[in-house]
Amino acid sequence: MLNFKKNIMLPAIFMTMSLPAWSIDNTVVATIDGKNVVAEELALTAQQNKIDYKTLNNSQKSVLLSGLINRVIVADEARKMMLDQEPVIKLRLKALVDSVLAASMLEKKTRDIKISETTLQKFYNDNVANNKQYQYKASHILVKEKSLADSLSKQLKSGKDFATLAKANSIDKGSAEKGGDLGWFNPTTMVPSFSAAVKKASKGKVTDPVQSQFGWHIILVEDSKPITPPSFADSKEKIRELLIKQQVSQYIESLKKKHKVESKLGK
Repeated sequence: MLNFKKNIMLPAIFMTMSLPAWSIDNTVVATIDGKNVVAEELALTAQQNKIDYKTLNNSQKSVLLSGLINRVIVADEARKMMLDQEPVIKLRLKALVDSVLAASMLEKKTRDIKISETTLQKFYNDNVANNKQYQYKASHILVKEKSLADSLSKQLKSGKDFATLAKANSIDKGSAEKGGDLGWFNPTTMVPSFSAAVKKASKGKVTDPVQSQFGWHIILVEDSKPITPPSFADSKEKIRELLIKQQVSQYIESLKKKHKVESKLGK
């Protein structure tokens, strides 16, 4: 499992939009008033509807084509009525054009980025192979009120049985019936405050109450063991993807520096 500390955030259009190949299939699939409708338009229609065009048979393509023809005819009528000149529609059209252009530019930028094997290996060594991580076996008691958490903490420190108190008091019913047992887990899968407390806890010792958005946790760490990192071969493509996203993000930031941007929100 790769676990990188920084989450590289890119514009949603880049993260969610998958563009077709640059080559265009100009095979004519229909004509409307003598104007050609080509296969690429049909493929784009399928993509817009989250349909894998390559898997469609001719009957299914015919249904898709019927919908495309209807759309073209209605859109043509809208242009005759000059709906495309109305302010709100002009803004919507501009937003769509900008989205396609931005996604196309980022797609091109992504294809142009080349990450060397040396760079991939160095990142792997620095961030995966040498980044020792552990998984833990722990139990917890989760309650809503801090006063109850403090009371339970005192009882545990005086020798009360953890499993018994967990079954009687924990609002995490899934683990409560097992005496609070959470089994083995990677702390990165837990909320930050819980994760931090687990990493700091001494084996066999109960933590002081720890707050999260779920309430107050009392944690008993029973054991820990190192996580074997994935091999370079298994990590390489994920690393490549991450480094490409980093470079694309840097590219976007460099473009922003060329423009005077002023946010008026909240002013």
